[in-house]
Amino acid sequence: MPFRRGLGHFTQSMLWSSEAIAARREAGMHLSDRLAAAEAALEARRAGVITAARHSFQENLAFGRNSFLSRVSEEEKAAIAERSGALGAMDALHPGY
Repeated sequence: MPFRRGLGHFTQSMLWSSEAIAARREAGMHLSDRLAAAEAALEARRAGVITAARHSFQENLAFGRNSFLSRVSEEEKAAIAERSGALGAMDALHPGY
């Protein structure tokens, strides 16, 4: 069930779909088109969050701030999830895998 329809946070839906993808890959099963699209969107989201964290780290270094406090806000993570297509992919999985 996508976070927009009852889950507390979109990462719960991402976790469940990641587990389904990993289990199917481990079993040598074919991914449905929706799961394959979700996997691609989750990878895009992951790359986006890593890029944002690196940017925050570099910005902190440039301004002499403690780089260990670099972080990506929840709002930014949600925006990255939207832009990457991860939220739409989670919604598409709502009927099942």
